[in-house]
Amino acid sequence: MIKRCDHCRTLFDAKFPSAKLCLDCWKKRERAFAEYDDLRAELARLDTEVRRLRHALHHQQGIPPEMLKRLIGLCHPDRHGNSEPSTEVTKWLLAQRPRLATQ
Repeated sequence: MIKRCDHCRTLFDAKFPSAKLCLDCWKKRERAFAEYDDLRAELARLDTEVRRLRHALHHQQGIPPEMLKRLIGLCHPDRHGNSEPSTEVTKWLLAQRPRLATQ
C-alpha cells in the first residue's frame, strides 16, 4: 500500500495500514525518542544532585557566633602589633558575620 509520509511528504510502501511515516522518518523519530529519554534521565540525575547540594548547603555548619567572637578577639591586630596576617584574618572573620546570621 503506497502512502505519503506525514513528516517528509514522500511516498512510501507501507507495510502496515496504520503506518504514517516512511522508514527514514520513523528511524529519526526513534533516535529522537531515545535521545529524549537519555536527556530526561540526565535531567533527573542533575535534579537529584541539585537537591543534595541544596540540602548540604542548608545544613552546613558554620562558625558558631560565640566562637567567631572569640576567634576575632584572639587574632585581633591590637594583640599582634598590627601585623598584616592578623589584620587579614580579622577582616576575613568579620566578613563571616553576615553570612552566619543567615544560616
